[in-house]
Amino acid sequence: MSEVNRPSTKPNNRPTRKKKSKAPLIGCLIGFLLLLLGAGGVGGYIWYERQQAADQEERDYAVLTGKNYNTADFEAFLERYPNSLHRAEVMERLATLRRLHATWHNICDSQNPQNFRQFLNNFPDTESEYYVLCIHKIDSLDWVSACRRMTIASLSGYQQLHPDGEYAMAAALAIDSLHEAEARQREMMADSAFFQAQIHGALSDTIAIW
Repeated sequence: MSEVNRPSTKPNNRPTRKKKSKAPLIGCLIGFLLLLLGAGGVGGYIWYERQQAADQEERDYAVLTGKNYNTADFEAFLERYPNSLHRAEVMERLATLRRLHATWHNICDSQNPQNFRQFLNNFPDTESEYYVLCIHKIDSLDWVSACRRMTIASLSGYQQLHPDGEYAMAAALAIDSLHEAEARQREMMADSAFFQAQIHGALSDTIAIW
């Protein structure tokens, strides 16, 4: 047998290819998916917390925009939400309330009704607790002034300023009394004049006789 056709008995030295396992790849994919789910969960929780905080801020702001005149509530809001979208409005309202309280504190014991009229011009908020107090103070001081003079003109002036005032009925009664007093005085004066005329006539007659 020739050498050419003889099958080779030499061992095959070429390395055989090993099949790669898919388990590590699947594990990486699962890990990546779990990482995404975890990140999504954390992100969702953070978003939820932020949304809850934003909703609470809006609720707290709604309380301030109602009939709230307590400066402490506005200060607390600014402290709790320093970066609020409503910060400018809250600060402006707080400044107005501080002026409101300070002005009232300065005039609350005044006996000049003009001070309270000016207060209403500067702070025309009818929902303010000071609005009713101002109306009462003006009404009372105008009544005191009318009673101090106690004339039909002064009492009528009070009625014109306060047609529905707390003392409107008292003013009407006082005016009626003054009218009656004037009528009685006129009658008395008329009677006095009549008596004086009678006396004068009698004296004239007496003198004429003598």
